[in-house]
Amino acid sequence: MSAAVFNVTQDVDFTSAANLLYKGEKKIDECRESLEVHFDSVSATSNSLMVALMMSWHRHAQLSDKQVSFHHLPRELRKIVEIAGLSDTLPLA
Repeated sequence: MSAAVFNVTQDVDFTSAANLLYKGEKKIDECRESLEVHFDSVSATSNSLMVALMMSWHRHAQLSDKQVSFHHLPRELRKIVEIAGLSDTLPLA
């Protein structure tokens, strides 16, 4: 069975973070087994708030006994994940 897809279509800031957190958790709840979160529509400028959302979605998926994976991360976002030591924690594709 193929994974459901959630496209992050906007940059994350303090105004949009709560809404994106809710949307991602809702997608996890609605999916059968796994969810792919795609960041290809996000600008190259990334911030640690995006990593916080990724960690929250990852934790929500684990608590729901589901899988989540992160795809098409901008280079800066991938760097933040690496610097934070989360490369082995967050399932990056």
